[in-house]
Amino acid sequence: MKTYLSILTNPLLFILFLSPLLLMAGQKTSRKNEIIIEGKTDSAYKVDLVIASKLMDLINKFSTSRSITIKDGRFSFHIPGLQEPTNTRLIFYYSSGKRFVLDNYLAEPGDSVYIQQTKKAAAFFGRSSQNFICQFQISQIKRPSGITDSDKADLYKESEKKVKTIDSCYQLKKAVLDGYEGRLSERMYRLLLTEIYYEKRQSEYTLAKSYLSSSRDSIQKSAVIRYYTDHYLSDQLDTTVSNLKLYSKFYIEYVLTKLELDCITRFLQNPAIRLSRSDIKNAVYHEIVQHRNNLLKQKILTSFFAKKTVITDSVSKQIEETAKKITDPALLEIITIIQRRTKGAKAFEFSLPDSKGKIIRLTDFRGKVVVLDFWYTGCGACPGMASVIKPIAKKKDSNVVFITISIDKDKKTWLESLQSGEYSSDDEINLYTENQGDKSEIIRHYRILGYPMVIVITRLGKIYAVDPLYDFFIMSKMDRISSLEKSIADAMKEE
Repeated sequence: MKTYLSILTNPLLFILFLSPLLLMAGQKTSRKNEIIIEGKTDSAYKVDLVIASKLMDLINKFSTSRSITIKDGRFSFHIPGLQEPTNTRLIFYYSSGKRFVLDNYLAEPGDSVYIQQTKKAAAFFGRSSQNFICQFQISQIKRPSGITDSDKADLYKESEKKVKTIDSCYQLKKAVLDGYEGRLSERMYRLLLTEIYYEKRQSEYTLAKSYLSSSRDSIQKSAVIRYYTDHYLSDQLDTTVSNLKLYSKFYIEYVLTKLELDCITRFLQNPAIRLSRSDIKNAVYHEIVQHRNNLLKQKILTSFFAKKTVITDSVSKQIEETAKKITDPALLEIITIIQRRTKGAKAFEFSLPDSKGKIIRLTDFRGKVVVLDFWYTGCGACPGMASVIKPIAKKKDSNVVFITISIDKDKKTWLESLQSGEYSSDDEINLYTENQGDKSEIIRHYRILGYPMVIVITRLGKIYAVDPLYDFFIMSKMDRISSLEKSIADAMKEE
């Protein structure tokens, strides 16, 4: 209880001594099918509102964003035409480069809130303020970290200890939520209760998965399998029809993690079976398609494919099959975006400047294989990718073109990085997304979120592979080079 009290009295929760006018400002009435989010910020120059009508773990990948350049410290967003609860995220930008994020707040059609924000805190006012305050307080209770640093730990006992910590975190969140029962709408209370419960369940399965995927010996893995088998393997997925689960991102994550863990455990229990990661993913896919609730199945499949960085021929066929069965327009749009990254899709026809201002287009290289390397200054893994590409590019194969695309927002920073040779070489064509950064059309088209990212394009301007080095972090440098060279050679054969 001491931890709970410290959370409620955290100075970040509220800004004191606000003008009474703020209390009145939050009373603006919204229509039944819209959400109003207004407020005042201390010195942020811009605020983005990210919205996702489907509460999934896809908000960073497949969502709409509205941006406002702040005047007189005030901002106002009106979100019309809503029929269901909506996940919202506010991102405040400061000239120093720092950001303040109010992350993943669930709002209902008809909600209206006024937010007073500083660099370190936020306060909420207006008719729907209790909803936002409750979620803010819940967000301050952090989930426990993952696996131990000790390779000699007894993983059976450690799993038991970690699960107790996860349950304690859940109980604290539930205590906060219960304190708002009667002050939230009944639906919002039940939605948030569903979220924190499945967050708990998903955390438990993620913990076991993290142990199994870490580099531990067979004895350690056996301990995890034994714990998982003793406690969770007999658990049945909740497949009942419930509208609440349609809005729960953690339920979707829970289903995917449990199915994957079930498959991994079954395979590890049979040493005679040696399966690759793609085999496990295929097994998970076939489990998902057996789900009885059609709407949930559509969401689970969409999330399953959205998490994939590598789209193989077999996965591409699975996505095509899924697209034919999707009836929800929002989910179908996501599947369409995913298909842009599949083998055989038409590559994005970019037009970007090089360091001398010359405009370079993809169409300039028809008849050649094009290798795109996306990076930014300060990216920890990007120099590693550059070290893989440099020796291949140095061979100067006339049939292959290597192009780097930086999302640096500051041109001077980009030019200095080019000069350093850390991220690219003179054997590559180095392009710049100008001041657009990750808002550039090519980045948005491919929905690139992680860097470095490599895309291999065929001589006919079609996608051959997105992120062909998906095991980049566990491959040796020579294996990385060989793998990329093979991908390029295979792309050369494509007609």
